[in-house]
Amino acid sequence: MAEHNFTKNFKENLCEALNEFFEEENLDLIAVKEFKIESKKYSKSFIDIAVLDRNFEEDGTLQNILGIEIEVSSNQEQIIKNYDKFRYFITQKNKGKGKFIGGLFHLIFDYANISEDTTIALIKHAIKESERRYFFYNMYLHDVEDLRASRQLAYELVENDWKFRAKFIALLDLIFFE
Repeated sequence: MAEHNFTKNFKENLCEALNEFFEEENLDLIAVKEFKIESKKYSKSFIDIAVLDRNFEEDGTLQNILGIEIEVSSNQEQIIKNYDKFRYFITQKNKGKGKFIGGLFHLIFDYANISEDTTIALIKHAIKESERRYFFYNMYLHDVEDLRASRQLAYELVENDWKFRAKFIALLDLIFFE
């Protein structure tokens, strides 16, 4: 789907807020927007934000990854497609190459068209996938009143929204620190 100005600005502001959080917490992680992922099935696509080990900047070796997909005006099919693309990317990285761990954090705003049934199906599928211990998933559904306040919202989520932080930090822990 076409990217809104809100999504573009929010992505940039969320990257900035996450990088400040990583620095404050003394974590060797970095958030990068529009990170290219490639797979045989989907060719190349971009994840809205990728959280990577800071060493990636120096040597270019992709180790573990946490992808963040931001869904503002998406529909159910696009949300599922984004999930499938990233899960497939992680699955392909794991074939014959030791232990590569990845996860997807879906940030879904109330403007997105997703039903309760689709939400439940995604969570159930993700729980089943997580039994393999190399792909993890979580989502955060968020009501937003003003799509003009992208910077304020990004910092509010990272600094003050305990539900967002709990889900995000839990994924960070599973992917980078276990």
